[in-house]
Amino acid sequence: MEAVRDALRALDEIPDRVARAKALGDVLAEWPDHHSALREKRQEIVKEMRAEQMTYREIGEVLGIHFTRVRQIEGGQRGAKNRPTKKASE
Repeated sequence: MEAVRDALRALDEIPDRVARAKALGDVLAEWPDHHSALREKRQEIVKEMRAEQMTYREIGEVLGIHFTRVRQIEGGQRGAKNRPTKKASE
């Protein structure tokens, strides 16, 4: 995680604001691909843990997440974001 923070700090340290904005835009443009890859890698790890006979609760405890989320990750389900719902009149 520290490597990711270091990379973000490096972007902040680009002295030219136009170059910094372009670099940030490049990262944002590629983020969906990286995000998907990270989800897939986490899913692989959860599947490995399950193959080692770890329970959902055990995995949840070591990962610091609820056991039902572990089950969702194993199944490839994406988590719901806490977004405000639109009213029917909108």
